[in-house]
Amino acid sequence: MLSEEEKAVLYDALTEKIETCRRFITDNTSDKEAIKLQQVASEVCSAIMVKLKLAAKVFPELQATAPATPEPAPAPAPAPGFKKPTQFRKKAKKNYRFLIIDDQGVMRALLKHIITDLGYLGVDTAESANKGLTNMSLKDYDAVFCDWEMPGMTGLQLLQKVRCQEQFKHLIFVMITGIDNTSKIRDAIVAGVNDYIVKPVNVEMLAKKLAALTPKD
Repeated sequence: MLSEEEKAVLYDALTEKIETCRRFITDNTSDKEAIKLQQVASEVCSAIMVKLKLAAKVFPELQATAPATPEPAPAPAPAPGFKKPTQFRKKAKKNYRFLIIDDQGVMRALLKHIITDLGYLGVDTAESANKGLTNMSLKDYDAVFCDWEMPGMTGLQLLQKVRCQEQFKHLIFVMITGIDNTSKIRDAIVAGVNDYIVKPVNVEMLAKKLAALTPKD
């Protein structure tokens, strides 16, 4: 069994590597080439998180050291009569308007870069669910790409709010999550999510999602 000191050293070493990756990402947001580096660093960061979870399984006592993430309450069903949209409203590609909601600046920058590079020019960003909700009340968006885990209101809670409001009945809602968790995804489906993306995000994955949601000419 690991001693308390050994547990602390192992956990600190892994979390330090994660923070190093995040700092690298934050420091490289100035140009197109940096965006590619961000994607690589994001994938590395996700891989380290997987290693951290594996370490917790190998050393069960490590779980007591790692901060616990509370499970969200089961998602309520959308408002009565709600019919989930299946595609964007038909219009010219350049005229679609998307909103990216994520508390991590590098992820907002990466998603915006990928989406605009695919020819969708109207892309706004928000750093929190509350800010995103404000943006949605001011502009008519075709789709929202929202991170699941954020401080304050989570992506799931925002989805629940959106699906209960008539003004957003046409809105495509795509959830972005770092964990491929079946029960969480089920909650999102019950709440009315259109699709979900598991991090790390890449160009091919997002292009396929957008193509499936875009009406054919």
